[in-house]
Amino acid sequence: MPKVSEQEMERRIVEVRGMIQAGTPTNDVVRECFKRYGVGKRQAEGYISRARTAVTELKARSSEEVVAGIYLMYEHLYRTALKKGDTRTAKESLDRMALMLGVGGASVRDIAAEMRGDGKGGGGKEPEVQGEVDFGTETDGGKGSV
Repeated sequence: MPKVSEQEMERRIVEVRGMIQAGTPTNDVVRECFKRYGVGKRQAEGYISRARTAVTELKARSSEEVVAGIYLMYEHLYRTALKKGDTRTAKESLDRMALMLGVGGASVRDIAAEMRGDGKGGGGKEPEVQGEVDFGTETDGGKGSV
């Protein structure tokens, strides 16, 4: 069997990791590797070993590292979607990034409406704001206050 690329190998490890995290018994993972990739027991066990190491490393990461990683993935997805002209995926990525930063929901829609000129700001002009601006949170529906 020809050697697979490093990218393909990583994809396989991620798939095996998903099976392990889902609680699939080892024998079933080996069988699934044979079906999907045409590999024998020893190669499948190598995938399983690498996948288990990846799970252990993932569990050792702090929640801040995990959140930062997820944010960076959304940022990459956003840029990739824009390059491909996939505005729907780009918007969804931006929405999720905004939620992660705590500025999602109604506040983001309000800002977009202001920019389009169909919101309460009137004609796309920048609204006058006096004092501090509270963009709100998910608990208050993103209403915030000025």
